[in-house]
Amino acid sequence: MSVSAPNTEPITLPQQPVRSPPSPFPVLAALAPVVVSVLIWLVTGSIFALMFAALGPVIAIASVIDSRWSSGRRLKKDSAAYAAELASISQLIDTRLDEERRARRRNAPGARALARSMTSVPRQTAPPRPPQDGGGSDVARAVRVGRWRSNGAARTRVVAGTGTLPSTLRIDGAVDSAAARGLRDRARLVSGVPVDIDAVRGIGVVGASLPARAFVRGVLLQLCNAMGPDTAEVRTEGDAWRWASALPHASTGRGVPVTVVIRDLTAEAGPLPDQPVAGGRSVAADRNHASARPGRAVGDGDGVTTVLIVLARTVEEIPPECGAVVEITGLASAVLHDSDQDRASGVTRTATLTLELLTEVECESFAQALAGLAERLGVAAAASDLPAHVDFGAVHRLVGNEGTLDVKGGSSLSAVLGLGDGAGASTGGADGEGGAFGGGAAVLVDIVTDGPHAIVGGTTGSGKSELLTTWVASMAMRHSPAVVTFLLVDFKGGSAFAPLRSLPHVVGLITDLDEVAAARALASLSAEIVYRERMLADLGSRDIAETRGAFPRLVIVVDEFAAMLDGFPDLHALFVDIAARGRSLGMHLILCTQRPAGVVRDALLANCGLRLSLRVHSRGDSVAVIGTDSAAHLPTSTPGRLILATGGRERRVQVASVLQAEIESIAASTQPGIEPRRPWLDPLPVRLALSDLELLNDTNAAPDTIPNAIRIGLADLPGLQRQDTALWMPETDGSVVVVGTARSGKTTVLDTVTAEAMASGDTATRSRQGSRPGGQGWRLFRVGTDDEETWDTVVGLAASLRTPVTAATAGAGSQQRAAAQRQGDKTLLLIDDLDSTLARLDDDYATRLRDAVVELLRDGPRRSVWVMLTLKRLAGALSVVSGFAGAVLMLRMANRQEHLMTGGDSSTWVANRPDGNAVWRGATVQIAVADTMTGPESGRGRADPARHGRSSTAPEYVLGQHALTVLVCRSPQQRVESILNDPSHRRAPVRVVAVGSATRITAGDLGLDAPGTLVLVGDSDDWQTQWALFAALRQDAELILDGCTVAEYRALTKRRELPPLLVWPGHAWHLPPGGQTRRVSLG
Repeated sequence: MSVSAPNTEPITLPQQPVRSPPSPFPVLAALAPVVVSVLIWLVTGSIFALMFAALGPVIAIASVIDSRWSSGRRLKKDSAAYAAELASISQLIDTRLDEERRARRRNAPGARALARSMTSVPRQTAPPRPPQDGGGSDVARAVRVGRWRSNGAARTRVVAGTGTLPSTLRIDGAVDSAAARGLRDRARLVSGVPVDIDAVRGIGVVGASLPARAFVRGVLLQLCNAMGPDTAEVRTEGDAWRWASALPHASTGRGVPVTVVIRDLTAEAGPLPDQPVAGGRSVAADRNHASARPGRAVGDGDGVTTVLIVLARTVEEIPPECGAVVEITGLASAVLHDSDQDRASGVTRTATLTLELLTEVECESFAQALAGLAERLGVAAAASDLPAHVDFGAVHRLVGNEGTLDVKGGSSLSAVLGLGDGAGASTGGADGEGGAFGGGAAVLVDIVTDGPHAIVGGTTGSGKSELLTTWVASMAMRHSPAVVTFLLVDFKGGSAFAPLRSLPHVVGLITDLDEVAAARALASLSAEIVYRERMLADLGSRDIAETRGAFPRLVIVVDEFAAMLDGFPDLHALFVDIAARGRSLGMHLILCTQRPAGVVRDALLANCGLRLSLRVHSRGDSVAVIGTDSAAHLPTSTPGRLILATGGRERRVQVASVLQAEIESIAASTQPGIEPRRPWLDPLPVRLALSDLELLNDTNAAPDTIPNAIRIGLADLPGLQRQDTALWMPETDGSVVVVGTARSGKTTVLDTVTAEAMASGDTATRSRQGSRPGGQGWRLFRVGTDDEETWDTVVGLAASLRTPVTAATAGAGSQQRAAAQRQGDKTLLLIDDLDSTLARLDDDYATRLRDAVVELLRDGPRRSVWVMLTLKRLAGALSVVSGFAGAVLMLRMANRQEHLMTGGDSSTWVANRPDGNAVWRGATVQIAVADTMTGPESGRGRADPARHGRSSTAPEYVLGQHALTVLVCRSPQQRVESILNDPSHRRAPVRVVAVGSATRITAGDLGLDAPGTLVLVGDSDDWQTQWALFAALRQDAELILDGCTVAEYRALTKRRELPPLLVWPGHAWHLPPGGQTRRVSLG
């Protein structure tokens, strides 16, 4: 019963060292010196010669002592070397025994190694792990290489356990010491090696049911690993062996050379005589196999070899056909009685074993993996029973109306997926199997009872889209739109779900082709949760099943869930919320992705009770979905083949294929009724008239509670499933900066605000635009097209904030600004294209105008002054503006970076935003277009020079109305000729004097006392030369500076402040005696 392992190189033991024999006493050497000494004494007569006679005996005695001492020292040295060599041989024996132990385990891996080989596939990226269990890596490799390749008697030999057997190690040399005998005895036996038996002779197992079944599971796994499904089949009986039905060897009666029969007599109650066994046949039908002599043909010469394995509580119950009996003595220990050890003598030898016990879970996982391997290799008869194609109509005709419960508010949403094999537990409760069909059974799943949510995994080309289409079509066929609706999300372009759009159940299809629409629809799901909670609260129900059809269930089907999260990463939290609360709200998820591992988090997976996995590339992806690696072993040649896991059980399913015509037939057969409610509103219109807006803000407040609110457009609030009137409430929102590219709708915003402000103060206009109770009249100033008017208005309003301006002290053009500051008045300043205006001005004027704008933004609200200005870009020197504004309205931007720099976020960025479409207070807004305006702004002639430059910003200066005028200009000679040729001066003659630098002129030379008008004309250099005259005339003369620079103005007037801005031709600075500089027109 041992497995030979070659270990032919002998180990030679050294000879034990012994003491050398003692040397004899040297008698001659001792007597020779005595004789010589006597002769010398006789010759010489010297008594001293006799002293040499004592040297002989002394030397002889010393040599004897030295010989004995040297022998002992040599013996000690040889004994130490002998002990060291024995220690080295001891280590060598241990090493050789370990090698033999590993070799035996490689040749006979055992059940535990088999289970590991199917459940631990090494990853390429993982670092190599050291061998375990005596070279586990080699063992696993040997298992995979030898699977289903055994032949002859080797395929039925199984490892019963590990024990101590004679080794193949050979010891040579003398065994002349106790230590050497101990080494020889150690080398004779090797412990912890597999002890195998020939299963074809029959195996009997005696002991308690728990360890006995655990042991036999390992034996059965070894037999199934050695023999392929085309060679052997397995017959079991009783629920304890139901897991074996997942093996590809499960009995189907197909006729194979070897039949493994397991009879379990340890159960308290066995099956009835005709009770079906897990393999699909009855016990009565298998009695001839169970009672047959093992290893012999059974039946009518069919040549079938029967391997009989019997489990019993006592030895007496084991039939004599079992040549090997394993008597379990402890939890993992047993005694093997095997008559095969000495066939010649017929004596049964015994061996003590340590058993390898396997759990049912481990064996079921092994069986499923082995079945997948058999299916890939094309040797699994059970797997081949499922057809490669299943017709949608045929499988539904097989089920018929069974399970089609379309009760309003019911707790079932069953659907037929396809055909499943006979292995595994039924799914879908009572509707799990709808009938037989070509070796398979119709598989029904219920997203409500089996879910409430589902996760689907599968690689490209495995049939995910076909599965989702079939699932949705089947639910639509079995339930009306009053019971269930579908929201389809396809981030592969939308083509996969295109056939389903004709179903009346489908409330929307979201694709990645329109990111804006996709973002709106997905954001509306949050509002759908709130809506359904409110509906349940209003109905006094805790669950949708209690509402009796008040509103349908919503199934959200997502293809490529990972791609959706890449575009909208914040949605994972929303889907986790739906998964947690969806059951009671009637919201169900079917999430499909290629790589579930690392994409779908545990919080979401925990609520997905329905798991389906088509073919995946890696074991990790399969485990992430169904908990085992079965899906990694599905065949690549059969799209639509999947593993369905629910209720802790698995089964293989072939998805039915649905045709476009069948979907259209389902749509046509659906009874017409109320159109299902969509979970989101239509997108904002491209063009919106101001008169179409309703005066409501985002809190649904009544109009009379929104004082001084200005309607600007329609706000899209998908998170609330509402579209409200977008309002600008200056007292709450503050001033506003409008940013957008050219032709993005900036001027339209100002037009809308202008119309609203005018409607609040003009009775005739208010009757056409719609009255707004609670609102007050606005003092409106709109600038931007005339730089002079912009300067006067902005700088003047900024100055009024610092110093109260009255009508009596205000200069020309400031009467309205003074009136605007009266108690109770509210002022709106609208500035169009401020950045363009600043770009046209000199640095001094641009800086002063920008500072005035900032001053109005910062301090204006305290004096009831609010500003709305438009810009193309919020950058550079203008970036400070947004810090003082209360809000920013963002229209179309040139690029994403501009959008982010303006204060937006990536979620509100739209590449091709339509004209008038903006982001306002975090919401998308379509700006309303004002109706035709009336009143001061009618005709929209804001750029007309006749309106601004000649009549509004610069009153005409008439020379004849002033006695003395000092005129500083660029071309004095031309100006003199112009004055002299002016027909208006013929009735009132005007004296004109050209002041040059060649001749010095005094005041007395001019005849200032003469009646009439005197005009002194010169350029800046002339008056610098005639400075004495200029100083003398300055106190009484009207000073006109035409075409002068600011530097010349300051040099002549000795004033540091900026004079009014001059833009239009013919405009000049007028400084009256003792007054302030103002702008005039010289005509």
